[in-house]
Parts: sequence; C-alpha cells; structure tokens
Amino acid sequence: MPTLLYFPVRYWQPGESGYGNGGLVSWQVATLLGLLGGVVVEGFSLAGRLTTTKRWPWRSRRQIAPMVVAWGLRLCGSAILPGVVALDGRTTSPLALFMLGAGAPLFIARAARGAQALLEDKPGPDDIRERRSGGTSG
Repeated sequence: MPTLLYFPVRYWQPGESGYGNGGLVSWQVATLLGLLGGVVVEGFSLAGRLTTTKRWPWRSRRQIAPMVVAWGLRLCGSAILPGVVALDGRTTSPLALFMLGAGAPLFIARAARGAQALLEDKPGPDDIRERRSGGTSG
C-alpha cells in the first residue's frame, strides 16, 4: 500500500513510472496536482476577502451552502482539466499540471462567457475591446 508521499514520486520518475510510459505523469497524480493548485488559488481568494472585509464572505447561514457548492465545482474543474491533459499524454511536468489546476477556474469561466455570448448573439469581451480600439477584423 503506497503512502501519499511515496505515491506521487513513484509515478513521475522518468522511465520508471511502473507503467512504461516514459516518465509521463499519471492521471491520478495530475488530478491531485490540479486539485492542489485550485486549493491554493481558492485559499488566496478567501484570504484576500477576509483581509479586506474583516468578515466571512457570507452574510447569513443560507448563503453558506451555495458558496460551498461553487467552491466544490471550481475545485472539481481544477482537478479534472489536468487529469484529462495527463490522460492525453501532453505533459511530463508536475509544475505545469499544478499551474493548469490553478488556472482552470478562470479558463472555464472565460470559455463559458464566450459560449454564452455566442448563444445570445451578443458581442463577446474580445469584440468589445476590438471596437473600442478601432481595429477591424478580417
């Protein structure tokens, strides 16, 4: 039974991963690294709110559950995206997977806003910036 400290190191040693994958990070380790990246970002966000407002981010007990669900969904996104990248065999770098997990909530939010703009046939944020700068597309 591998311990938590032994498990990640064993799976990203070049050429000795146990699966013959040439040093690629396993999807389990990539998921763990992405989750840790998401936890760091969410922790910094919560710490920033606590520092500026000197109070918890919710005003009543009713607001706690939706906030916890939102944090959980963001952390799931932080874990899933690096896991999928590792399954595809695109990276051997634990740091890159950690950073991908840290940036996943922002990436997913931007993609959702872009999809919503396409569905509503409204200009997206990039189109608005292009119009303000006077640029033309094409």
